[in-house]
Amino acid sequence: MLVPLVTKLPSGATLFEMPANDNAIVNVQLRFRSGAVDDPPGKAGLTSLTARVMAEGGTQALSAKQLLEALFPLAAELDVRVDKELTTFRARVHRDNLAKLLPIVSDVVLRPRWDPEEFRRLRDAAVNDVEKRLRQGDDENLGKESLQELMFREHPYGRLTLDTRPI
Repeated sequence: MLVPLVTKLPSGATLFEMPANDNAIVNVQLRFRSGAVDDPPGKAGLTSLTARVMAEGGTQALSAKQLLEALFPLAAELDVRVDKELTTFRARVHRDNLAKLLPIVSDVVLRPRWDPEEFRRLRDAAVNDVEKRLRQGDDENLGKESLQELMFREHPYGRLTLDTRPI
């Protein structure tokens, strides 16, 4: 069993580093203890939308389109997942391109663009996801979300979390 090297950074963050192996693909995950339970009352989905704007909406240096164009030649993936208690930014890249990807990931988290057009685009996509996919074509996840709401009614765990992808 591989045991991570745990380092407490001066900022207070904890770094978990897995021992090097022969895999060509490197996974980088940045996890924050904030999730759907932290959405303000009446603003369900705000944490998820904020995270998506950060991951897809560009950085101070790169527009959303330029961000995609920067990731493409690296054959890199960058996505975010928000669950009940955590927000996880995940990047995957071949180890030869890791040094080029890390500054991009840092910019996404530390210097997001906050472009109003990207906010609107991603908000509309999230609303469409609930109205079209979840309510009309995804009975399994609609059932799961309904059960969560029923079990945790009047509790923050009852809030909708749309992201069903494993990370």
